Amino acid sequence: MILNEGSTSRLVFCCDHAGSEIPARLGGLGMAPEDINDHIGLDIGIFATTCWIAGMLGAPLVAQPISRLVIDCNRTAESSDLVRKTYDGRTISGNADISDEERMRRITEILEPYQSALSGVLDRARKASTHPPILMAMHSFTRAFGETRRNCDIGVIFEGSETFGKAFLENLTAATTLNVQHNEPYRIDFKGDYTIPTHTKGGELPYVELEICQDLISTCRGQRDIARTITTVLKSTLRRTDVVPEVI
Repeated sequence: MILNEGSTSRLVFCCDHAGSEIPARLGGLGMAPEDINDHIGLDIGIFATTCWIAGMLGAPLVAQPISRLVIDCNRTAESSDLVRKTYDGRTISGNADISDEERMRRITEILEPYQSALSGVLDRARKASTHPPILMAMHSFTRAFGETRRNCDIGVIFEGSETFGKAFLENLTAATTLNVQHNEPYRIDFKGDYTIPTHTKGGELPYVELEICQDLISTCRGQRDIARTITTVLKSTLRRTDVVPEVI
């Protein structure tokens, strides 16, 4: 799924876990609907939030509507988490005896077309500007993790001396009373993750992986409010850094 495909914006958004769709041939993977639509099935609230942001900025968005219970489109083909058999203590019975052929079918029919679409949008963004595109990988996370309550509200994820990431982190921290943290609640796994490592070539392309607590974006109002904040901060960050675009 691609929104604003003809945009010339340098900002390119993606949602690896935008939806909870399961191909009919898989029979719901033997899961209850409430599990499929829980956080194990998708990143709750992130697609709508990112739609708001991309719409306000006139930027392209590439989103994967297929549930990560079918295949995790932010994992390499070699990752043990690509097709999970259990998730958050819940058994995914439809994945229990998955064959090599079925695993490869999901890779070729779901993972590869999604990542190819993202690659195509990034290539068009490169051609539309003398500056490199900026990849914004959008995710949400749960407040509770096992027995631990996460205090982080928004995580700004990047490694090393990423100029855009640092500026975005500083601007977002200054613009909100929310608890903004660097590399929380996750870090990028440059061996197991797909999206950021592959499309930024290990960090050569400017990027931010944004993790938003799903509590904040579980309602339309929350999605809209967070989207407005992030949109404002993205605009100010683009003006501040040395990667000022001709078109935001």
